[in-house]
Amino acid sequence: MTTSEANSSIHKNRHQFLFGFVFSQNRVLGIILLLVSFFNPVSGFAGLSCVIFSLLITKLLKQDNEDYRVGIYSFNCLLLGIAFGAFFQVNLMFVTWLAVACCLVVLATIIMSKRMGKPGLPILSLPFILVFWLVLLASNSIFNTGLSQKSSSLLEEIYTGPGNLAGAEGYLATTLPKLMSLFFRSLSAILFQHNIIAGMLIAMGILVHSRIAFSLLIISFLTACGFNNITHTYPEGISYYHLGANLMMASMAISSFFTIPSLRSYLLAILCIPLGFILINALTTLMALHALPVFSLPFCVLNISLLYFLKLTGHHPKLQLTIAQHYSPEKIFTMF
Repeated sequence: MTTSEANSSIHKNRHQFLFGFVFSQNRVLGIILLLVSFFNPVSGFAGLSCVIFSLLITKLLKQDNEDYRVGIYSFNCLLLGIAFGAFFQVNLMFVTWLAVACCLVVLATIIMSKRMGKPGLPILSLPFILVFWLVLLASNSIFNTGLSQKSSSLLEEIYTGPGNLAGAEGYLATTLPKLMSLFFRSLSAILFQHNIIAGMLIAMGILVHSRIAFSLLIISFLTACGFNNITHTYPEGISYYHLGANLMMASMAISSFFTIPSLRSYLLAILCIPLGFILINALTTLMALHALPVFSLPFCVLNISLLYFLKLTGHHPKLQLTIAQHYSPEKIFTMF
């Protein structure tokens, strides 16, 4: 593979920063997400390195197809790099195990995409979750891998679930309404951050990409907060990681990407919230037995299950699956 071919592949796949996170190929949003990923420089560089490495591997394996071009094979590696930078201290073994894990993610992505592609189901972030679980289990085993885990409020929240969200974060945290601050932090959590400014930038990018998608984020956020106030499932407040990476992303994906936007799809987005609560609680309890965070597994399970259910039950005139994907809810809506 020549240098020009590699550069061309990277140029074609720059949207992998988008597809796995917000189901878009909008360049403005892509640039914003790339910028935000470098708010944590280690995560940014690790994520970018994994993307380039994954493109080289998939090119060598001759996986140059539509999945390759829209970033299916690389966005899970992007997640891996960002997570490595957020979870582990940088040392020689960091680079070594990051390269090994990146290879595993590519292999898992190819296998799962081939198998799940037959019934028309997406793999979402499942390859990243499974491989990073292996990395965490290995790093915590009796054998020394050389990986040293960091300690941060976000990682603590990912492991233990909801925490106290009333802490200050500079001027914005003290001046913005608590609900607005929580909304922006929740959006930043999809990139393993807890930064209000990062969340604001992501929100701006999503709004530029799609007003429908942005409205679903707001509706799912308010629904989740309201549902929690009624049930008191999380007395101290919902984890902003689970709010962003699971509940909000799940509602937006199923209602503006996998189905054609409509009143029924918006109702489906609302239905995702109580279902998401159950999945988050159940999977957190299950994975706690192995000292593993659930990451975005509830998001994956919820979207794949609902999508498969809609495929099994056949044609729904008022809740139609998206057949031809244009990566724009507005464009899909106007076509139908």
